[in-house]
Amino acid sequence: MQLVNTMNQSMDVQAVIGSGDLSPLKEWFSKHIYVHGKLYPPFTLLKQVTGEELNPEYYCDYLEAKFGEIYHV
Repeated sequence: MQLVNTMNQSMDVQAVIGSGDLSPLKEWFSKHIYVHGKLYPPFTLLKQVTGEELNPEYYCDYLEAKFGEIYHV
């Protein structure tokens, strides 16, 4: 979810997924992730791409929104 948050700064990820044309997502990953190959360890690459260390808050926010809507909590 941390990567999705970063991707949302340059595009509406949900709208792209809804359109069925995932090429903008592939282009973003190619430009920001795939270009580095195995040059960086995962956590280093995450910090380089998102600007912060692994942050579980993004995932917690996602879960709260998802299950809050389902279970009305």
